[in-house]
Amino acid sequence: MRFIFLEKLGGQLQLDRKDVSHLKVLRKSPPFKILGLYEEAVYQCVITGELGRYVLKESHFIKLITKSQRTVFFPLIETRRLEWAVEKLSELCIGKIQFYFSDHSTWTKTGIERFESRIPRLNEKVRSACQQSGNMSIPEIRSPIPLQTIFKQWGQNELGSSFLALGVKAAKPLDITQDLLGIKNFIVGPEGDFSRREYELMKDQSCALRRFSRPEILRSETALVAMATLFFCANQSPQESFHVPNG
Repeated sequence: MRFIFLEKLGGQLQLDRKDVSHLKVLRKSPPFKILGLYEEAVYQCVITGELGRYVLKESHFIKLITKSQRTVFFPLIETRRLEWAVEKLSELCIGKIQFYFSDHSTWTKTGIERFESRIPRLNEKVRSACQQSGNMSIPEIRSPIPLQTIFKQWGQNELGSSFLALGVKAAKPLDITQDLLGIKNFIVGPEGDFSRREYELMKDQSCALRRFSRPEILRSETALVAMATLFFCANQSPQESFHVPNG
């Protein structure tokens, strides 16, 4: 665990109750120092206590985190695979994970409506992955929307030219030396790929539409993590660091 979460009680910073339990499991011996995160503020914390009790004795403000602006649009897939991908995207500094459903979605209307009840569990996955990796820009999980709504956002210039779509039947292969430049948002096609209608809609919006050049067809979650890794490596700069420093 690279950092802990803090909460405010009566206007005072306190250890997050969930992290108190984690510290007990890790058998951390107080006193010790560790970074703490409250909303977007980072603190240097001193933890004291004994006999399994932990108390936040000191907290000194260090800086505000610059939130990651990268958004991925994630098709609804089988739950276990979806949760695995959410963890990996959290480690790779994705700012928002927007789920969507499309023409080829296998989820029922009832399943989509009930997705909201899954978000607390996904947020716990996000929290744990960020603490283990040291990513302090905590991704935002968004409930599923129709792919058609994303097309409308393109039309309103909310995403603009900084958007890339990856589909199996796209005409152009992905050029990682050129196509990632300036891109902050990307979407990966659902299982069964985008429909013909959806491809036409993306062309109408002048979306940067690409495919992997290799002949293998990746699962949606594998393609998402592969793309997120490429962006993580290509766009990371000293001014854009969301991680706990090493050492």
